[in-house]
Amino acid sequence: MKQCECCGHPLPDDRLKGVRMGPVKRRIFDLIWEASPRGMSSETIRDLVYASSPDGGESRTVITTHIAIMNRRYLRPRGLEIRSEVGRGMSSYTLRKTGAA
Repeated sequence: MKQCECCGHPLPDDRLKGVRMGPVKRRIFDLIWEASPRGMSSETIRDLVYASSPDGGESRTVITTHIAIMNRRYLRPRGLEIRSEVGRGMSSYTLRKTGAA
């Protein structure tokens, strides 16, 4: 797994290009990857994923469920994991390298 030399942020390699996940999960992954290592709150993720939804989209709980499925099926087998980290009074999701893969 490649890592940024400056900050240690995991950099997905070509293994993720072949991963087929639904458009919502792909959007969530892309948002968290772009926000890492500083992270992104579930509220912000929900707002961005469902920005074009007239009813405001799904709840934050649905985002958490998508992330759990992504970790189990797509990311952990490839040495990555989306983790919730708490700091400064809020939790945010970040992409981290795991010992697997």
